[in-house]
Amino acid sequence: MLDLKNTIVWMNDGGGPTAILALAHQTERVTGLVVGGTFGWSLKRYPGVSRTLWLVTGAVFQVINRYANLLSRSMGSSMALGTRLLSKTERRNYAEPFRDRNARSRPLKLFGSFLDPTTQQELDRALPAFHDKTVLIQFGQRDPMTSQKWPERWSEEIPRHSTYLLPGVKHFTFEDAPEVTVENFRAWWADLETNC
Repeated sequence: MLDLKNTIVWMNDGGGPTAILALAHQTERVTGLVVGGTFGWSLKRYPGVSRTLWLVTGAVFQVINRYANLLSRSMGSSMALGTRLLSKTERRNYAEPFRDRNARSRPLKLFGSFLDPTTQQELDRALPAFHDKTVLIQFGQRDPMTSQKWPERWSEEIPRHSTYLLPGVKHFTFEDAPEVTVENFRAWWADLETNC
């Protein structure tokens, strides 16, 4: 068992709700959060997002994804990236974990679990445990979640925050604008160390 302390938890996509649920009873181990393209609350207030997740985690899409591997292909496409294209090697690296058809449904099952009413209640109970932490919020301006006001929601939930909206960037800030994403993180981390 790892006895991690003073951790910075970096969350994107399905990592947000997963980390919030996993660490809500261990927040003393967490110094701060870094979030982008993710949520940490129930999706009840976001019916459009819930409908989309319901579609892409449903049986029909799972069958299509099993044979066409659409999910891993979309991660490195213009759907997820706004300012750059991944190299052939990078695309291959994204697809590698999903080479086995049986592995392709795992992320869809994870996303489907976020629609479960019990999970949504647990998220709403868990997130306040992080209220006194600090958070670096980095979303792409062209990320569909930015139009859902998720950066603002994070800043309401965790008042000690630094927020950056990255121009031209879509969902994966660390792939679409890696230098800026890291630069923002380093500045936030330096400030965090100074004020701790």
